[in-house]
Amino acid sequence: MLLVSSCRRPAIRFLLRVPVILSLLAHATLNASMYRVHAVEGNSSLTVFRDVDQPNAFYFVPTTFGLNTAAGQGQRLGIQIYADEKTKNSLNAIFTLSVTATATQAQIGEVLGNIRQQFKLDNPKLTPVPHVRTRVVAYRVAELVGTVLSTTPWSNSVVEASQSITFELSRVSKPDLKRVLNGDKASVALALEIQLDGTVDGVASGSIHGDKVQNLAHKRGVVIQGSDFESFLSDILDNAADIAPQDKPFLRDATRSWINQQLGPPSLLRVNQKLVYGWQLVSSGLARADDSSIRVVLGSPRSEALAAIVDLGNICSQMPTAIANLDDGTSGCESLR
Repeated sequence: MLLVSSCRRPAIRFLLRVPVILSLLAHATLNASMYRVHAVEGNSSLTVFRDVDQPNAFYFVPTTFGLNTAAGQGQRLGIQIYADEKTKNSLNAIFTLSVTATATQAQIGEVLGNIRQQFKLDNPKLTPVPHVRTRVVAYRVAELVGTVLSTTPWSNSVVEASQSITFELSRVSKPDLKRVLNGDKASVALALEIQLDGTVDGVASGSIHGDKVQNLAHKRGVVIQGSDFESFLSDILDNAADIAPQDKPFLRDATRSWINQQLGPPSLLRVNQKLVYGWQLVSSGLARADDSSIRVVLGSPRSEALAAIVDLGNICSQMPTAIANLDDGTSGCESLR
């Protein structure tokens, strides 16, 4: 076992650069040192962090998003269909839409109650993380995997800000476009990627056994970003890592970074007829992992990644007025027969 000497225990210091007041709750303390809390997340709508220096202070990031709804105007989605001039027999479809967080006061209250119970606190504070980095990735989803259609640049954002994207399906036949808009074994979906960037405050080290990681990867098969990934991370820490027990909480983030380097970026997958954002482990670097050392150093960069999926589903039936055929002036999917 590789033991650690350290004058200061490491924590993940996420850099919250811009003081923004959010309408969900009062804004969180800037430059707070935070670590992810697993036991109190309560539901799939929020991911929770705890302040290292202020035990009563907790922060959340919403991880469920939906199409924006404008007052009196319905959902903000527009699809323009027009004939492709070069092929004549195929169509183009331009999608414009925006999404926003769907966390409710009831969900926030549920998690706050879990915090009170789990940590035996009388007056905990739960506020949004003031600042994150986000981008939106649009996918065309087939049977099992998604193909990227468009990606927005990473941008600094507040957690409840609208995220918008415009993308195009080019040169598709009427039957193919109808299948996509019907959600019939093909669909369009968005992945909203969220990232908290920060630095490490401290020093610790350990090691990982590559052969044990390989075994875990082959047994697991697929890992989904979020709580499933955190469970897989715990399996690696418990069964494939040599880390001093007192340093395991602090090296969790370094191990997460190592795993992410082996996996590469997540993608949209269909597992058991459900869209998920994650990785196929048997084709990733974890299936060939070598022994590695893990070390966190004062000031080194670290990040926390989250994602939310918005599946547009059966647009033909659910939002027909959002679809406009520019060639004949009709709306909905009637022109795709």
